[in-house]
Amino acid sequence: MRLLSRIITQAALCSLPLAVLADTSVSAFSPSGTVKGVRQVAARFSGQMVPLGDMRLGDPFSVDCPEEGKGRWIDGQNWSYDFARDLPAGVACRFTLKTTSRTSPASR
Repeated sequence: MRLLSRIITQAALCSLPLAVLADTSVSAFSPSGTVKGVRQVAARFSGQMVPLGDMRLGDPFSVDCPEEGKGRWIDGQNWSYDFARDLPAGVACRFTLKTTSRTSPASR
């Protein structure tokens, strides 16, 4: 246990990626399907995505949408994307999880 703690500390200090990080999964995503009047998209992850108190991590999704919006971390597991206005009918948006999205080393 002590050796593992030392390795994790050294890797964090060197800013090296840890090979033990597992792919995360999205445990909830809304809305989905055909919905009108959407103002916000929300995603919940199965594990801690950002270190406690550090919400500077970028968006975990690539957003393909003709309407403007901005993503933000609500906490370590919840992310939201807020549109500048309610989406009109007929607007299609696609959110694709980036392959670089990983759980936080602090959650392990």
